Amino acid sequence: MLSHEARRLTGPNLLSRRPGAVLDVHLGSVEADAEAMIGAWRRQARLMLDVLGWRDEELAVRRFASGASLFASAPIDALYTATEVMDWAWEAAGAAAPDAGAFEAAAERLHHVALENTATFENYSEVASLYFHLAWRDNEPVVRSEFANPDVVKFH
Repeated sequence: MLSHEARRLTGPNLLSRRPGAVLDVHLGSVEADAEAMIGAWRRQARLMLDVLGWRDEELAVRRFASGASLFASAPIDALYTATEVMDWAWEAAGAAAPDAGAFEAAAERLHHVALENTATFENYSEVASLYFHLAWRDNEPVVRSEFANPDVVKFH
């Protein structure tokens, strides 16, 4: 598996006007293999985003000489989870054969991670970022994520 690194983007960026997660990957020198991996990543990422209920989120790719930046928009309060989705999708794209059981386990784990991360105070800066970016969202109302769950709060 080629190396990769995911990170959160809390606002407008080179790939989108929306917040999300970006995965920087190094690809091999064979163009056909690179395009096949990107296509497989798109399929896996879209599948997981849909299962998490993030059907309106977008995918984008920006190629560069030795690799690509792969992007998926995500709810502002679920950016930590989005980075895990990106990592999972890249690993799944490189798998020899799809495994339905592994997908279901990953979907359940990521859903739980989304619930937990949304409820922790670690996301405070990302939620605050939403308010700073309301101006570029044309004053759309703030909508709570479906993963918001005030009953699941942990203090570290």
